[in-house]
Amino acid sequence: MPKVSLVIPAYNAETTIAHRIAELREELKNAEIIVVCNGCTDDTANLARNLKGVKVLEFPEKLGKGGAVAEGLKSASHEYAGFIDADMSFAAQDLKKMIAKLSVCDCVIASKWKETGFNNVKEGAKRKLYGRIWNFMVNLLFGLGVSDSQAGMKIFKKSFLPVNFVTKGFEFDVELLYKIRKNGGKILEYGVAVRKGAKTTMRRSDMATMFFNLIKLKALC
Repeated sequence: MPKVSLVIPAYNAETTIAHRIAELREELKNAEIIVVCNGCTDDTANLARNLKGVKVLEFPEKLGKGGAVAEGLKSASHEYAGFIDADMSFAAQDLKKMIAKLSVCDCVIASKWKETGFNNVKEGAKRKLYGRIWNFMVNLLFGLGVSDSQAGMKIFKKSFLPVNFVTKGFEFDVELLYKIRKNGGKILEYGVAVRKGAKTTMRRSDMATMFFNLIKLKALC
């Protein structure tokens, strides 16, 4: 198993951060773990800092999910890097399997929609509907051909990353995938299940901003 750098963008994740890191350590003992506290007002930073071998970056002002991941990647020291959400939506066991797939591609992304139907994804109906509309727009504008651009677990070879990112919010994932492919990278989707009771920091009100920023991103790319 290659050495990897894993960024965990975290916003007020004091109830999950220690569990998330412990699970990653169990599956990926030699991973470099970088927790980016994205405008946290709780005890996330202290809890993470007290864990052995964890690098903590603190930003008092919210950077956005994409901004937090981008800052974390700047500190990544290994050839293979990626990010995983702090909310425990996806299992570290799946991430370990995704890393192994980098032997045949340059980027592996988690997908809760790969080869499964609408009713089998464990999320609310409205959230799933918004997600399907979003994914349609992503593929229409950027031609990525993926079933799930937004799942918060991705791993890739750093050599295919762009020098800079222009987006800071949840649409960051789209820019990342588009530019990896533009740089000649091969992207593979890996089907994962969403854990029961998993929560997200994304709000329904974020959707309008995401769509607006998606159009701006298209104009810039």
